[in-house]
Amino acid sequence: MRTSLRPATLVSLYFDTDADGTLTSGDALITIGATSSQSVAAGGCLGVLAVVNTNDSPPDSLFTYSFDRPLECHWCGKWKC
Repeated sequence: MRTSLRPATLVSLYFDTDADGTLTSGDALITIGATSSQSVAAGGCLGVLAVVNTNDSPPDSLFTYSFDRPLECHWCGKWKC
């Protein structure tokens, strides 16, 4: 039997509400399918921070995550206003 172990697991996602690029108490926890972002001006962006458990991955490993569908605008339902 062959077992495949993932090198890392996604623990949680946060909106980077203070835009500092690090996880701080001001950042809002995201619950997939339930959490809405704060209002963002048309054409603007809101960063997302990921907390990842690297498990036993070697130092300097590169992990790539992507959303499986575009994030939709709260106001118009489109990917980009």
